[in-house]
Amino acid sequence: MEFRFIWYVWLQIYGSYQQNILPEHKRRHCNALQTLDIMEHAMPEIRSILQEESNKARRQYEEIVSFLRGSILLTCEAGWVYHDGNCYLISHKRSNWHSAMVVCQSMNAYLAEIRNDKENRFLKTELQKVTKEIEQRWNWNCFLGGTYLDTEGEWIWNNTGTPLGFTDWSQGNPDNRATKEHCMVMIEKFGFQWGHLSCQLKRPYICKTSVQYKLYP
Repeated sequence: MEFRFIWYVWLQIYGSYQQNILPEHKRRHCNALQTLDIMEHAMPEIRSILQEESNKARRQYEEIVSFLRGSILLTCEAGWVYHDGNCYLISHKRSNWHSAMVVCQSMNAYLAEIRNDKENRFLKTELQKVTKEIEQRWNWNCFLGGTYLDTEGEWIWNNTGTPLGFTDWSQGNPDNRATKEHCMVMIEKFGFQWGHLSCQLKRPYICKTSVQYKLYP
């Protein structure tokens, strides 16, 4: 009696397996075979589409190269940033004002002269990017090309010898009574508005030069 009961239970389980598990397994197997069959038939078309897209991209590239050939390109050296026909180098190295001027000149550039609000805002944005990337640092008071002439009693741009014109002095500046603070800086704690320090202090600096023009080969 016990044997019959076990046999009955086994038949019930096996029957359930056949009705539920095996059909599901067969269904999945069939689906897999169908998918493989579809992929096998689709692969030639997929390869054809990819090849056509590759050829299209190559043709577009060749058209661009052909269009640019003989054209004049505007370029800045690596590490310099472009803005409105000029290239700027924000040096992370500290130097006194006169040494910074010499370094800029060695690269066919000069300590930056800011001519308008657009250029001023651009440099502020670039300085903010730089200071965010530096973890251990001092206050970034970057030298510009402005200098004070004691004899004339005015601030000028050193490279051109012209009066400032546009200005963005921080509150209380320029204080022309401050002795020996004759070199212009952009001051971080004042949102990179302008101030002035002793020319002998070592600070970062900004070089500026005209953009280079090159013929596309």
